[in-house]
Amino acid sequence: MGRVLRLKEIEAWYGDRIVLNGVSLSADEGELMRIRGRSGSGKSTLLRIMSLLQKPNVGEVEVLGKSAWSISEGEREELRGKISYIPQFLELIENLTVLENVQLALEVRGIENGEDRAREALEVLGIRGFEERLPKELSGGQRQRVAIARALVSSPKILIADEPTSFLDDIASSSFYRLLEELSSSFKMGIIVSTTELNLPKRSGWREMILEKGSLREL
Repeated sequence: MGRVLRLKEIEAWYGDRIVLNGVSLSADEGELMRIRGRSGSGKSTLLRIMSLLQKPNVGEVEVLGKSAWSISEGEREELRGKISYIPQFLELIENLTVLENVQLALEVRGIENGEDRAREALEVLGIRGFEERLPKELSGGQRQRVAIARALVSSPKILIADEPTSFLDDIASSSFYRLLEELSSSFKMGIIVSTTELNLPKRSGWREMILEKGSLREL
């Protein structure tokens, strides 16, 4: 498996508050990784840095073999297109249908006539038949699947999700993790998620990490 992401000695701070202190990690094609940490531990900052949405104060971010902050903005934008980031608050557009929300991910990348790809993504996520519904008509689990379909439609190499199970019950959460495992296997995507649930049992096939006091370590 090829390496899709590498962080080297990442540091980030806000004012005099150090959030990340010398964080290093690598992720491979098809790898499943879960990062635990308390609220305010820096998980969201770390995931935004991984997604090239935030530049670290110190350190190197390498995506698909390229040092992301040593290249032109145009090249960096191309790398961003290989990463799909799902924020904690899903940011579905409430006045657009499910299908339109998914198609939007293609339109912002300049890809037109993406309806077939959007419908295919909805089918993969098991929500065909929901195309004309509005987000307010969906359950929490269904909204999460729409968010993943929107992330998946652009064929990313890396899927990064910030606390994706925070609004799901135990049954929906377990189903969600099984879905991610299927997607990773089928599409050879690296998948990285975060959670505030520190005492979750380890999940087979997942690399389990914890972020504490600015440092990341393996469990």
